[in-house]
Amino acid sequence: MKKLVIAAAVLGAFAGTAQAQSSVTLFGVVDTNITHINSSDVPVASLDYPAGSKGTTSSSRTFFDNSGINSSRLGFRGTEDLGGGLKAGFWLEAGFNSNNGSGSGTSDGNGAGYAGEAGTGGGLTFNRRSTVSLIGQNWGEVRVGRDYSPTFWNAANVDPFGYNGIGEIASLLFEGPSVMGPASVRISNSVSYLTPATLGGFFVQASYAIGGNPTNYLGTSASNNDGDYAGINVGYQNGPLYAGLATSYTSFALSDDNGGYHTTNLGVSYDLGVVKPDFFWQTSSVNTLDGRATTDVYSIGAVVPVGQGEIRLNYNHASGKDEFSGNHANIYGIGYVYNLSKRTALYGIIAHVSNSGTAYDYSLNAYGPAPGPGGTQGGITLGLRTSF
Repeated sequence: MKKLVIAAAVLGAFAGTAQAQSSVTLFGVVDTNITHINSSDVPVASLDYPAGSKGTTSSSRTFFDNSGINSSRLGFRGTEDLGGGLKAGFWLEAGFNSNNGSGSGTSDGNGAGYAGEAGTGGGLTFNRRSTVSLIGQNWGEVRVGRDYSPTFWNAANVDPFGYNGIGEIASLLFEGPSVMGPASVRISNSVSYLTPATLGGFFVQASYAIGGNPTNYLGTSASNNDGDYAGINVGYQNGPLYAGLATSYTSFALSDDNGGYHTTNLGVSYDLGVVKPDFFWQTSSVNTLDGRATTDVYSIGAVVPVGQGEIRLNYNHASGKDEFSGNHANIYGIGYVYNLSKRTALYGIIAHVSNSGTAYDYSLNAYGPAPGPGGTQGGITLGLRTSF
């Protein structure tokens, strides 16, 4: 009840319409940690050395960060009963950096440089989700705005680390030659259809988005379809089992005559009570200025309840093909989450990444300075998370 009262007051200050809603909820997560990263074989040229310096060195840094096991966020959601089994819904969710109070980055399109996931120190924006919906009890939901892409859910639902922090699957999905695409997590300017919850656990999410990119990767005027996205996820989620198969295509011009990201992935998990094993596989490809780049990623993980918390384990592997042949990376992650209550937890995570090959590098959650080709990086995180 307190959530409804507080949220109604806040929304009333914005638009004065909260009383017309059947339900309105204020929710959020605050997750702050301190992290130490140590990288080997860091190219000297990438550090603050005189121009022309060559060779490699090791580098380490300790810093406060956020979103170690859950993304820090502030949101408002609600529905209005329109009668006849029809509802209207809205969802506004803003990401922020809880270590310094700044807002996360956002974008107006779906191309590289406009992915909406990067950037710190900005004002608060509803970058995580900004949607309005019509929901039918028997036919499902039509959702419009900025939302999660269908291909995102298969990774997020089976990642023991919740798609956050130094042990997450995403460390191999966005770094190095992994070409998951600029619209891999969220898509702006989108319309989606989601099946109703009356299909015995079977689901479909189909989405289409207009890019709206003001420029392409080269900094020149974007074509009419640059950043356009189409994707679908089909699966089953009921009780202990989750299984989903998704595929997507993002139009994206690296030059005047090539471009486009293709992604297909599979996520499966089953909660056995004493352990919840997770499996994820993905293949993705893109045309580059030098040819076709393809990367396969797979992850095997588990969540094991222990005492008043749980152990989280993850092994991730990325393998490059075509022009990236011979480039590989492995990430090992282990963590423990100790639940102080249903909403608040302390956690610790240790992770390590090793690279092989000569062309590209991977790092833990994109933390720099990144190791050079064939280099390694280790990290440790200690944090506190609470939700409301």
